[in-house]
Amino acid sequence: MRRLTLLLSLVPPAVLLLTVPALAELTAVSAVTRVTVFPDGARVTREAVLRIPAGDPVVVFPDLPAAAPPDSLQVTGSGDAPLTIVQVESRQDFLEGPAPEREAALADALQKLLDRRREVDDRKSALQKQLAFIDSVAKVAPPKTKEGLLVGAPGDWPAAWTSIGKGAEATYAAIRAQDLAARDLDKRIDKARRELNRVRTGATRRLAVRVHLKAEADGNARLAVTYQVPGASWSPVYDARLDTEAAALALELHADVRQKTGEDWTDALLTLSTARPTAGAAMPEPVPWFIGTAPVPRSQGVLRAPAAPEELAKSQGFMLQLDEVAAVPAKEETAETVSGEFALSYRVAGPRTVPADGEPHRFAAEVRDLAVKLAVRANPQQEERAYLYAVLTNDGAALPAGPVNLFREGTLVGRTAFTSLPTGDEQRLPFGPDDRVTVTQKVDKDLSGKRGLFGKVRRVERRRVIEVTSFHTQPVEITVYDRLPVPRQDPIEVKYLDSWATPPTTTDWEGLKGVIAWSERYEPKEKREIHVGYTVTYPDGWNVPGF
Repeated sequence: MRRLTLLLSLVPPAVLLLTVPALAELTAVSAVTRVTVFPDGARVTREAVLRIPAGDPVVVFPDLPAAAPPDSLQVTGSGDAPLTIVQVESRQDFLEGPAPEREAALADALQKLLDRRREVDDRKSALQKQLAFIDSVAKVAPPKTKEGLLVGAPGDWPAAWTSIGKGAEATYAAIRAQDLAARDLDKRIDKARRELNRVRTGATRRLAVRVHLKAEADGNARLAVTYQVPGASWSPVYDARLDTEAAALALELHADVRQKTGEDWTDALLTLSTARPTAGAAMPEPVPWFIGTAPVPRSQGVLRAPAAPEELAKSQGFMLQLDEVAAVPAKEETAETVSGEFALSYRVAGPRTVPADGEPHRFAAEVRDLAVKLAVRANPQQEERAYLYAVLTNDGAALPAGPVNLFREGTLVGRTAFTSLPTGDEQRLPFGPDDRVTVTQKVDKDLSGKRGLFGKVRRVERRRVIEVTSFHTQPVEITVYDRLPVPRQDPIEVKYLDSWATPPTTTDWEGLKGVIAWSERYEPKEKREIHVGYTVTYPDGWNVPGF
């Protein structure tokens, strides 16, 4: 061994370099193929197909978003020859070259518009000088004789005036045309600037991923690198389409996808997930709460939160070590699970494109056909009108919160929102006035007087009659709401006139004090009267607003 070391030491450095085989470094030309979008980020997969030489090649994925946490990097692959992933490392590179392709194209288009705007200003300036010259010629009067007569043939004067007038008219028209062109260019310049600002990320760094491989023979390989990025989101938007004749509701879920990650997602398979990876993996650990007159030393047994991903990445030198795994043949991608136990996801049909412009791009996620129960509601104390509601039960997977556009027989009638809709939960959606139900009310009695010894207590009695008529051709449930005054202090007292008034089916509706309701099934063309009556008593001399 010593003799071998001596011989190597005698070999010139140049010859020694030639004897050590260099690692083959290949730059992967990759494309975004799959994206899972979260409410606060995205998981992106880029794939590349390339020829791998035998030996220990290194495949470089350049120009990935710098905001991707190194710990989120995952590399998978397959090939037609035995292939092993030995090591994956990442490195932040500072940009010194041109801006990304989309940003550069927008900047070039904006500059061309600015150049055209300057040309318009130059033309208008030249036309204004031309107009000034015409005005100066028109102000020069022909010479006169001693008798005050104009010199020259009178027949030439109209031609001169006409020529000057036509020249001025044409110049004014040309100036107006330049003003119109300037206004049009100003709008286009403003739009181009806004679009460029949306695309411009301000990033001065990019991430380069190096994948070290071990290949037993030359062959074709497919490599995929997956990473998570901020700057992306999706939000649900619903269209609820009610068919009143069939008592059916089509609930359409759409997804507004936005992203400003610095790279376009072109012809990628999109999956929308309700999971929130950035929310953290663990809850804040509970700690003792000490109180007293003197500070208590912090407990040494308190669990500390795990290090932030940035700290872990720094400690690891932006390098990930992967176990060596044997390559397996690629399999056809199967449909991803739509709903899980703890998160809901939707796979958008077909490849889709989402540019990195920060604008919402809407995709259809799901359509559910639901049977609904139609109900009518009225609050005549506020408005003598009935409103139609559709009561639905979610018999499928849970639905995320979001705004709901309400369509009745194809016409947009309003907008509401889901806070959330768990499986089995019931939801009431309003669909505007119901003209087939009439609701009126009238005052039956409104009395005020004094009672008690020497008239020390004032008593107010009020009675109203609510009349409800259904003109529907089928039975329908109608709920009428009203309210009773609620005393805030003693000795103010409110009593319902049980002997005369109609007993409500619900009191303190949904926890609202004093709100009462009558829910009944009305047959076609049925009319009913609801009697509402109560008394309010309070000490004489008190000022009780409304009484």
